[in-house]
Amino acid sequence: MTYDVSLGQGSCSVIGGDTSFAAGATVTVEAIVPAGKVLDGWTATPAGASAEFTPVAGNPLRDTFVMPAMAVEVTALFVDEPQVVIVATHEAPLPTTYVPGGTVTFICNVEFNAAPTALGWESVIPAVWSYVSDTSNAMIKPAAGDQGTLGWAWIDVPASPVTFSCTLQVPAVAAGQVVISSKALADGAEYPANDLSLDAILYDINPTPWYPVYDLGNSEHGVHQVKVYCWNELVAGMAVRGAQVKPVDYLNAGCPGLLSGVDYVFEVDEWNSDVLCQAPEVVTPEYQLPETGTVIAGEPDADNVVPLEIDLPMASKYLLTIKKGAEVYFPATEFVFAAANEEGMILPSTVRPMEFFTAGTYDVAVLAINPMGEAAQAAARQIVIGQSVAPSDGWPTDGFTPMEGQNFLLGGATTPVLFSWPAIVQVEAYDQLVYDSNVATPSDLVDCHATVCPVSRWHLDLPGRLSHSGRVVPQSHRQCRRPFRRLRGVVDSG
Repeated sequence: MTYDVSLGQGSCSVIGGDTSFAAGATVTVEAIVPAGKVLDGWTATPAGASAEFTPVAGNPLRDTFVMPAMAVEVTALFVDEPQVVIVATHEAPLPTTYVPGGTVTFICNVEFNAAPTALGWESVIPAVWSYVSDTSNAMIKPAAGDQGTLGWAWIDVPASPVTFSCTLQVPAVAAGQVVISSKALADGAEYPANDLSLDAILYDINPTPWYPVYDLGNSEHGVHQVKVYCWNELVAGMAVRGAQVKPVDYLNAGCPGLLSGVDYVFEVDEWNSDVLCQAPEVVTPEYQLPETGTVIAGEPDADNVVPLEIDLPMASKYLLTIKKGAEVYFPATEFVFAAANEEGMILPSTVRPMEFFTAGTYDVAVLAINPMGEAAQAAARQIVIGQSVAPSDGWPTDGFTPMEGQNFLLGGATTPVLFSWPAIVQVEAYDQLVYDSNVATPSDLVDCHATVCPVSRWHLDLPGRLSHSGRVVPQSHRQCRRPFRRLRGVVDSG
């Protein structure tokens, strides 16, 4: 014997299509939710005709019940869909200041009464400031060194509130008031947070405390001889203009820097004289090991020259190393920060152009150093060369400088390449090297020497490939090294 199931108010349907069931059968119903409503539960009449409704796993609109030995009417109950309220806020660091060359950490917070289907956050940070890290569990987040607009995204939205901190690197050249603007993004809508305003600390800051700034206490002479002693040992001898020793004075004297917290004696004499003006005892300010800092790579130019923006707080110099896989492309080389501003301060930041002769992926490491030692780890950046550079179809290309040679790419399924030799008075010949840069160890494919004449042509013929009227059929992406130049019989690597 079977019993009928009727549906109240057209609010639901029976899965499977049947409406008659034997007592004890399991019946599955699915709610038909009107616009602007959400499912709030189920009822069955007559009262007590059915046991509890049991939700179906994985489908919040379906429930099951056990058919009683009587006809039953099932009704889905709805309530108004709650309005999603999302509030995005910032919490500024206290005090609301920053130190050039230091870091700033701020708090991001999103609260909501009903979880959106997806959640995002964007922060627009001051120019040249860069992202260091954050504490979120977002699936998508910024990468170290990113600048401008930073973005986070959660596919699986956490429970409210969603709170995380973000740390930014402040460049040593930062000045004045800056603003951080942020907003939450949810289901196609934007929810702006309150802006954060940060002011630079108003007192003077020496970013290189190993070059201490001190007043000589004597402005009678335009130039003084200043000798720095530590335990009767001469550390530095400087010619100082004006009444104040500045970092640039130490640098010009070749002084590597004074040690943290050590007593020194400054002996101040008249210029070209042994007449002692004064001999103050000076204690170098306390300072720590340098921070890791950042290295940011710009876009390569036509010659594959990439500007490296290096910012290393509390560093006097750095060690630059570049590798291509296991191969050392640029051996560890030490560079000293030597650029002084108008106040004679040395800033621990610079832009160093580096040229990359072959296509591929390079790992750049910059290790910060000061007189107390090295940073705990090197700043790192990966650079990909040749990925977005359009291959050349002739040589020389625009911008060619005869006295320096040219670095260019060959690529494509069939690339016609015409090599012309400019008739330059100072140049007798060109050496052209063509090699495959996609293998583990790039090997030379062609080493051609061509004498310059008013009209010179060379058609490339790669091993294992035919060349017809200068048509080149490369097997993989290929790159040409910078040509050598010959000046009056002397070979120079250019």
